[in-house]
Amino acid sequence: MQEAAAWLAQNGASQPELALAQAGGAPVLAAELDTEEYWTSRKQFLDGLSSRAFDPLALAEKFATHPVPQLINWLQRWTYDVASLCFQQRLRYNPDFKDALALTARNANGLDVLRFHRELVRFQRIVNHPLNARLLIEDLMLQYARLARLAGG
Repeated sequence: MQEAAAWLAQNGASQPELALAQAGGAPVLAAELDTEEYWTSRKQFLDGLSSRAFDPLALAEKFATHPVPQLINWLQRWTYDVASLCFQQRLRYNPDFKDALALTARNANGLDVLRFHRELVRFQRIVNHPLNARLLIEDLMLQYARLARLAGG
């Protein structure tokens, strides 16, 4: 992992360790992800998920035109980390959101998180062809709000 981070840094990666975490340790994919647009959009999405004033429909609206595969990917990684914190006290993908994930894990039921994560994995089969992308995003945000017990305060 250190060699991959060094290679990424040598090739101009702005956040080599975080890029590797996001890419599941795959250095070539990490290099592809390392763009300002990726990091900005990811941060805004995860900030929205982790906000104490989380509004699932507002977040869905804000990202209505964003590529659905990427949103589901971010949500999958987020729920993986929440479940991992619930059961193993470890993070894999989002070390930069450690505190927000820990709070979410404390408020969530680990088994419900795993069920939702499994549903997100199933969505990967149709993610490039949703009938109504906006409706799919809204539904996922509402499901997440119930899961994390954040909606309505």
